[in-house]
Amino acid sequence: MPESIAECPEGDVPCLQEIAASGSFSPTVMGHIVARMTYDYSLKDGFNQLGTDDGCTYNCRDYSDVTGYEKKSMQRWVPMMEDDGKGFFYKQEHVTPHIGTTAKFRFTPENARKRVAPKPSYSKSLRKEAQAVVERMSTLDDTKKLEVEVFDDKGRVTESVVSSLAFAMVEQGYVESVLDPKPGIAITYERGIQFLMGLEAAEQITTWAGPGNDVQTFSAKNFEAYKRVMPHSEYVSGSACLFQYMEDFLTYFTTKTGIDPNFPIVFPPVPPGGSNVEPNSTPSSEIQLIYPNITAMAYAGSESRLNGGMHFGDSVPGAKKLCQNLGQKVAKRVLALTGE
Repeated sequence: MPESIAECPEGDVPCLQEIAASGSFSPTVMGHIVARMTYDYSLKDGFNQLGTDDGCTYNCRDYSDVTGYEKKSMQRWVPMMEDDGKGFFYKQEHVTPHIGTTAKFRFTPENARKRVAPKPSYSKSLRKEAQAVVERMSTLDDTKKLEVEVFDDKGRVTESVVSSLAFAMVEQGYVESVLDPKPGIAITYERGIQFLMGLEAAEQITTWAGPGNDVQTFSAKNFEAYKRVMPHSEYVSGSACLFQYMEDFLTYFTTKTGIDPNFPIVFPPVPPGGSNVEPNSTPSSEIQLIYPNITAMAYAGSESRLNGGMHFGDSVPGAKKLCQNLGQKVAKRVLALTGE
């Protein structure tokens, strides 16, 4: 009989079951087992986490693409130029074409095919969408800037949501009584340089001009989103999908457990100058983000992706349609496991 989880071969569930039984199914032991099973799964989920999915044995590149993805048109993803601020420039490879090629999803193939985001109603030139981004970013104030920053940090969001839920459970006496959608890349408008597709590089735009510069007029070729954008497809918004998931999960979970779902979502206060994009200047006075419920928070989080210039307008409603009710499905499974 194995004495520790480390002695169980990769993917050996019966071995882990023996460890669980020998530990009397204690929360600590079960937590370690879940972590081990999650790690074992991640090695074969199609992300190429160790860079070995193509047979590589030495000097492998973690998460590298093994599909041979190549740009085919201007409405396909193209590399985005980045730099370290010290003269080192580089273009990233696409980070998602291989993801999901070997993973087993909880949805049946039939159900997965039904879960499709609608095609965005973007104009052919994307000029209208680019102008909308410029105009929206020209209205950034301290609160909107902090929302962009806070909601960009998913760990920070999760921590605030969980702590708010825990407080609500205690306040309402509950404590005393007691998939991962993969947005397709068939529609892959690129990010980062996407806004220049609808604007001439030399065209003058008036919008947020970078950290500490407020709103200025400058060349469109120098446009930057408020937060760095990841080098993957613009449509749909993965963040908006996550916020929709949180809303659906918590709404169903609280309703079924007798908790009033209208508890406030409270984030830690940000002191004057506490911004990580515009330190020492934003905000001008302390700001604390508080939302009356998870629905209001999810809406603000999704809108922050548009306010910060990371997406075109259709990416948020498209994500909500693609990911709606996923949280409810997971909540049902969680409650089934707990006997609720």
